[in-house]
Amino acid sequence: MLSFAYSRSAGILLSFWSGSNNSDDDYERLLGAWARADDEGLRRFDGVVHVVVVSAENPLPDARQRRRLADFQSRLRAQQTYIALVTKSPVVRGVITAIQWISRPANVETDAYGTLDAAVRWLEHRRGGDMSVVPTLLREAQLQAQVAPAMIGRARAG
Repeated sequence: MLSFAYSRSAGILLSFWSGSNNSDDDYERLLGAWARADDEGLRRFDGVVHVVVVSAENPLPDARQRRRLADFQSRLRAQQTYIALVTKSPVVRGVITAIQWISRPANVETDAYGTLDAAVRWLEHRRGGDMSVVPTLLREAQLQAQVAPAMIGRARAG
């Protein structure tokens, strides 16, 4: 399940993937939010940041979803996009690193980390500027993830 938070002033999108499944609608929502952030990134000299936090139980995207993400990434228009993936899985971090070696648009820098703190340090080094809003964005996205299942449950009960 996808939840996300965005700071327009900082140019930072944070997506939080939790739960045991991801729907095609989750990916459509992500691409919509990312497209809006990319559009705003066209007006930013410092580019745009996408922090992707994946919980331990969340599955990898299937082949079709990976292809959609790669196609979308190849069409990013902001002068520079920084993508920081945060996951405890060393396998996923390794796969992301390998994919970036093989194909990465010139205006996209991606790296994968085991902790949010490490990702924030990389973003501060690569993009520069203050990234202190990132933990707040994560808390907002985590709260959305907790509220969404409860709301679905209430809607069904009503």
